[in-house]
Amino acid sequence: MTPQFEEAMRIFTDIYGYPKWEKEAKDGQSRDAIVSLWDRELREYTVQDVKEACYRLIRYRKTMTFPTISHLMSELIDKQKEMSKDDEIHMVLKALLNAKPPCSELATQRTMWAIYQYKYNGYDPEKDQEEK
Repeated sequence: MTPQFEEAMRIFTDIYGYPKWEKEAKDGQSRDAIVSLWDRELREYTVQDVKEACYRLIRYRKTMTFPTISHLMSELIDKQKEMSKDDEIHMVLKALLNAKPPCSELATQRTMWAIYQYKYNGYDPEKDQEEK
């Protein structure tokens, strides 16, 4: 479970108690599927953004029962999502490959290694040092 999910659950259970799907799941309702959905939806936001969205739902009484993920997502709609490390690596790599004037392959490899320890096209300076 993501820290974002855990924070949302901590806040909501303090105010509303446990959700019905946690205590008495309906037929065809899977707790694991619901938790997975919450995790997937919330992981791209900071814990602080999730916390603030939870408190807005509570403060403005937008729901009187345990909120759904849709309630929470409606509060997060204007928040900037965090970029994953992989997305960041691919964005920087794409910028380096499309740079004008173009970067040499070795410069691209060294840059990706220096910043991310990412082995672009097999570049590994540690392995190269061992071979010498």
